Amino acid sequence: MTNIEKYEHWLKIAAYDLETADFMLKSKRYVYVAFTCEQAIEKLVKALHVLYTGNESPKSHNILYLFELIFKNDEYYNKITADDFDENVKKYSSLFTRLHSYYIAERYLDYKRRISESLDEKICIDLLKETKEAFKWLTSLKTYWK
Repeated sequence: MTNIEKYEHWLKIAAYDLETADFMLKSKRYVYVAFTCEQAIEKLVKALHVLYTGNESPKSHNILYLFELIFKNDEYYNKITADDFDENVKKYSSLFTRLHSYYIAERYLDYKRRISESLDEKICIDLLKETKEAFKWLTSLKTYWK
């Protein structure tokens, strides 16, 4: 597979996860709204990693770390000509960190329960809205790859 084919594959499953978050919100399964939002952004950042670097993404769920692996590198950062890039990095870095806290490993059932207790409809509506905004911005970064 080429880098663009790998990117498209990651993008497709990331978009599926984002759509799943909508369904989980409708069914009031809030822990899964948060988890699928995390998965959507993580997979999209991994897609960008493959696209920009030509390498498979490291096995990490830390979205901010994965994002910074790409765009803290001058070779890739200098390709971005959008005036609002740094502003968006600041804006979405806190979301990336928050989403990382919603990553659920199956073996941590107590953690899953605590996350579930901390979420409600309003929090998840806001989280999903912000995730969709970040998703749109991240997909726009494809245009700078060459």
